[in-house]
Amino acid sequence: IEVKLEVPPDIPLQVVMKGSGGLVAEDRRAATELATGRGDVRLTRCAGAGKVQTGHGMVIVYDHRGDLDVEVGVGGVQVFVREPGQRLRVIDNLGDVQCYVPIDAGFRVDARVETGKIANGFGFEVQRPAAYSATMAGSRGDGRTEIVLRAGTGHLSLSHKTFD
Repeated sequence: IEVKLEVPPDIPLQVVMKGSGGLVAEDRRAATELATGRGDVRLTRCAGAGKVQTGHGMVIVYDHRGDLDVEVGVGGVQVFVREPGQRLRVIDNLGDVQCYVPIDAGFRVDARVETGKIANGFGFEVQRPAAYSATMAGSRGDGRTEIVLRAGTGHLSLSHKTFD
């Protein structure tokens, strides 16, 4: 079954799928929450608070403006945030996390991986507190946005992107 639901972009939207299925939201200007037990989730060209959750699947957030909260059980995450809000939180228990923000963004970052590696395009020092874990913390510019990145097993990266 495929369902297409058109909701005015200024009305907050919450879609929760108890079982399996992919979810897509595009061109929203209000708070948007997408959750599925199993399936890929995509949030594209949205502004306002975004919340995405999947138990098993890939999450792609592209051209986002505002706060963002992403949580994945098993899968991978790619997040491209054009204009970060106050908080950007990405958690992936088993999978890789790639996070891109504008090069001139001001933020505070706290990144941790239990088993894996961390890379970044901002020059922050990466610590190795144990044989397989890694952490990274620091701030840049005005430190306005709090960025929290976590992975149980996987690789984390925080870098910059130039948006058109």
